[in-house]
Amino acid sequence: MFDKFSRSWEMVKASAAVLRSDRELMLFPVLSGLATLLVMATFALPTLALRLFADGFSLGGALLGFAFYFCTYSVMIFFNCALVGAAMIRLEGGAPTLADGFNAAKARIPAILVYAAIAAT
Repeated sequence: MFDKFSRSWEMVKASAAVLRSDRELMLFPVLSGLATLLVMATFALPTLALRLFADGFSLGGALLGFAFYFCTYSVMIFFNCALVGAAMIRLEGGAPTLADGFNAAKARIPAILVYAAIAAT
């Protein structure tokens, strides 16, 4: 068990070193947070303005909740994939940009959406 912890700690240190070497990679979590707040506002404002839950929880509320979870998970997974794509380029000796990370994630949109649907369920 201690070996697993030791390997995990080494991975944390290696990941931190990659992030320290390329500060641009830190933009992915920041942009992910902003996009997630935008998704939340997109769902919360109409829900509150239209008072959709004034009469309690219904099937429509459950579908709206699932749509919210699906969109939120899609955004988070997309940005995580973009970060991993850019980090892989860095680990291979390249100099990744935000566009490189986003292109890596865009190439996997179908898989991201399927995984988001599973995670949201």
